Amino acid sequence: MAETVTKVFNRPCPLCGTADPELIMKLTAELICQTNPTYHLQTFQDPLRGEEEYLIYGRCRGCGMVYCPHSWSEEVLRKTYEL
Repeated sequence: MAETVTKVFNRPCPLCGTADPELIMKLTAELICQTNPTYHLQTFQDPLRGEEEYLIYGRCRGCGMVYCPHSWSEEVLRKTYEL
């Protein structure tokens, strides 16, 4: 049986631990690549196939910190930034 690898994970606020952020913005892979031409769209999409293909930024309702409540796993980030 193949091991299932979580590519996207949820996390609480790293400052106060509250897990109910207010959505501020979603950055799609397309937008990231448009604003920074050193990134290539395929590089972002391949490791994330079948998962959320965007980053979400939220403001913590407990303390106001802005953070990514849904983050890509270390494995996905490593594959995305490999040369």
